[in-house]
Amino acid sequence: MTETLQDLARRIESARELHTVTRTMRGLAAVNLRGYELATEATNRYEAIVEDGLQVALRDGRINRLPKETMRPEAPTAMIVFGSNQGLCGPINRHVAAHAAARAGGVPTLSLVAAVGGRLAVELDLAGLTPDSAWDLPATIEAIPARAEQLVARAENWRTARDVTRVLLVFPHFRGRGRGYEPVSLQILPTDRDWLEWLAIRTWPSPVLPTFAMPWDELVTGLMHQALFVRLHRSFAQTMAAVAASRLAAMDNAQRNIEERLSSLHVRYHQLRHQEITKELLDVVSGFELLGRRESSPHA
Repeated sequence: MTETLQDLARRIESARELHTVTRTMRGLAAVNLRGYELATEATNRYEAIVEDGLQVALRDGRINRLPKETMRPEAPTAMIVFGSNQGLCGPINRHVAAHAAARAGGVPTLSLVAAVGGRLAVELDLAGLTPDSAWDLPATIEAIPARAEQLVARAENWRTARDVTRVLLVFPHFRGRGRGYEPVSLQILPTDRDWLEWLAIRTWPSPVLPTFAMPWDELVTGLMHQALFVRLHRSFAQTMAAVAASRLAAMDNAQRNIEERLSSLHVRYHQLRHQEITKELLDVVSGFELLGRRESSPHA
């Protein structure tokens, strides 16, 4: 099929429109990524405050009031896996699902899997981990706290209704711009006793030692709940940052490909236009020469 200038012009216009779309999507991904980075930083600061509160509550030997949780080898384990709702963000769901499957291989008592991310549920199923339940990843930063609270309540329900002793998180840890992400796993229940003991004996940063007035049991219960909440909140923020960074990288690649395609189309357009102009000039010259021969012929 012969390619015409009109065909090339239409293809160039389509490529330009697609380039505009990808540029807009890239801008949105960059803006979202910055917001998720700020959310992660804020979560880290909040976690430091929660740790300070636990240190105050557990210091001076008060940590011994906490019962030592013993995890039976046969106790059921739950896994919450975080991924993406949408496409155009690279193989992030496949990587997270593969990491979750590998982690599950070392957990013979895994009794249920929850997926956070619509497309992730499909990848988990392909990896041999069919989710028992699924949620969408929040669309905005403001929606994270409500979703994190839902998961906290669900984890507590698992402990009472299904005798789940251990809860694991699997999520893409965002390492920073230009460094991508890395799927990681984190145990959030039961609370790490070594971490609590370290908090109880670490040095307070000032000579003024704080105290508290509310009942100790209420204080510790509230702080432990907040510690669980903040880890879930950070998992959401880290996942959303990793998804935004992956989408940003995908849009960068798409833009480069479109720009290369546009350059190639422009070259072909100008070559074909040059050929058309040359052909027209040759037709004009040939016609002029033919007229000249007719005028100079003695039989004209």
